[in-house]
Parts: sequence; C-alpha cells; structure tokens
Amino acid sequence: MNKIQLILVDTNLEYANYISRYVRTSEIHDKVNLRTFTSKETLNQFLKKDPVIHIGLVSEDVYAKWGSDSFVHQADLLFLLEEDTRNPVGERGVYKYQPTHHLFSYILSVYFEEFQTSLSAGHQKAKLLSFHSALGGTGKTSLSVNLSRQLTLLGYKVFYFNLELVNGTSLFFQSPEDEHTIQLYYYAKEKPELLGSKLDHLIKRDPYNGVDYFDVAVNPLEVKELTGDHVQTILDSLVHSDRYDFIVMDLDSQLQSHTKKAIEVSDLLLWVLNIDVKDFHKTNHSLTFSSQLYGEKVNLEEKTFFILNGYSRELPVEFERFNVPVHVKLPEMKGWKNLTSGRPVTTTSIFPQHILQLIVEQDVEDGVRLG
Repeated sequence: MNKIQLILVDTNLEYANYISRYVRTSEIHDKVNLRTFTSKETLNQFLKKDPVIHIGLVSEDVYAKWGSDSFVHQADLLFLLEEDTRNPVGERGVYKYQPTHHLFSYILSVYFEEFQTSLSAGHQKAKLLSFHSALGGTGKTSLSVNLSRQLTLLGYKVFYFNLELVNGTSLFFQSPEDEHTIQLYYYAKEKPELLGSKLDHLIKRDPYNGVDYFDVAVNPLEVKELTGDHVQTILDSLVHSDRYDFIVMDLDSQLQSHTKKAIEVSDLLLWVLNIDVKDFHKTNHSLTFSSQLYGEKVNLEEKTFFILNGYSRELPVEFERFNVPVHVKLPEMKGWKNLTSGRPVTTTSIFPQHILQLIVEQDVEDGVRLG
C-alpha cells in the first residue's frame, strides 16, 4: 500500500518533535510519511510545489493566525488539533493531547472510510483463519489461542477474535487496560459506519503474548443476536485497519448465522476433532449436508484442515466408515488439563513448524493434504 502523505502544522516545536518521534518508532511508520512545519515560511515554500497531501493536522491557533485557504484546498482531509473539545464550525476537530495511538487510529480510520478505494491498490489482505468443531469440548479454543501465540512468535501480527456464545478470551489474554464492554456489538449492530473510527478504543493487546483481541464482556444473548452482516462489518473493520497478517477466529460449535458467515469468508477453516464416535458422526454429516448447513457458497473440502486433537493412539478401524480425512494429528497435552490459568496454553508450542508453514501458506490443493 502507498504511504499516506501527512503534514503537521504547529508552532509548538516540542509537540511536533513528539509526533515525529512517534511516527518514526511505531508501526504507523509503514503507513504514513510525515512532514512537520513550525514556521509559515517553510510551509509556504512546501505548498508552492503543489505536493500531494492526504491528511493535514493543523493546530487551531495556526489555523486562526495564518489563514486556512492554502492548506485547506491542498489536503484531502483536514483535522484541527484542539486544546480542548470545542469543534470549530465546518471543520473536523480532534483533541490534541489524547494518547498518540488513539489520535492516529482515529484520523486514519476516518481517512480509510472516505478514501478507501484510492488506497486499496497493493493492499495485502489479512488472512482469516477459523477454528470450528461439530461438538463442544474438542480443545478448539486452546488450539486457536495457541496458534495465535505461535504466529506472533514467527513475527506475524495477529488478532484473536472469539465468537463463542460464552467468550473465554480473558482466560488467555489480558491487558492492564481491560474494561469488559459490549460496545463492539453496539457499533456492529447500530452504528456500523462508526466502528472503524472506534476500533482503537475497543482493541487491547496482551503485552506478554503480543496478540490483539477484543475485551468483550461475556453476554451470550448479544452474541446470539449477531447476524452474518454484523460479523462481516467487524471483520471488514479489522482487515481495512491494515494492522494484521492473520485474524484467528474461535467459532462456536453451534451453527448460528454469524458462525456461518465467519466460515464463509474464512480463507482457511481448521476443524478440530477428538477420538469420539459422536464427533466423527456429526462431522461426517456436516460434510454430507454442507450446502444445506453452511450455504451454497461454502466448499468445505477446499479450505478445511481436519485436526485430530489429543491423539494418543491409532483411530479404531470402525472410524473409517465416517470418511472424515484427518490431515493433522496433534498430541495429547496433559499439561492443558485441569488448568488453573490459561498460561500453559500460550507457553507450549503444539503445532510443528512444518504444519505452521503449511497453514501460513494455505496449501489447499486437492483439499488439504498435510501428510
């Protein structure tokens, strides 16, 4: 993606240097090219060259003293940096002294919403990985959490998104900023056009694991009322934020409309199995009637990894009649039983490196064959 051209105009040299340092040293550096101006003379010299300016950040005192005509017409989007929360008529105002990552998250989300098409060229879409199972209790959540952590250790930027009726995110990922809320659901359902601009306030990062997540309060009814369109809105906001290489979704085993949508849009579906005749029976029928259960758009065979979790012995011969392909066999993790905290799940690497590589590359020719 081409970098966004941003100018900061402020006579406060200390503030200008602070913003410049933030852009240089944060991950925003890959998205933004920043020029700062603290004098009218250097700004005018720059503007005479008729440069491309996507976003202008201008302090309200400069806007009042230097006039607005020049940079108003040359910037695609102009924000006034306010000393307080008052908003000048006809212009966008942002509070100058809010946390810097909140400031940039807001102005970039607004820009993406208004100029998304012009920035889409060269955009590398985040890959959507979903964990699902026909029965509960297969270890799906533990595996999705573990994979999220392992991908971050490989240097990828990962978002973990739990869509179970009873959200267990807080067992595995925590942040000092956690404040359990259902605002995510409110914006997805009632104010979808604002979700992108609110994303930074809703996203938390576990400092130990390096995984981002939504700090969502447990509320089964709110999750049950999610539609496919609501989930699509949330995923679109995450993808268009251009922050992540992978979005790992932990889906409920119950087939709600939002679960079906998550499966439909996933690049890869990781289906978790146990050595349980009921599990294989339900999985077999899910494959047989996939178009009725998941919709005509979903071809499970083309994008599904079947993972046998807790493998400690050969599958009984009787299981062959179910015709469920097992692509990955993961060992039984005794340390993951009777947990008193979620830490063991994030500190043990259960996916072998060659399996991780195949998941990253999404080698799905002729179905999924991992050997």
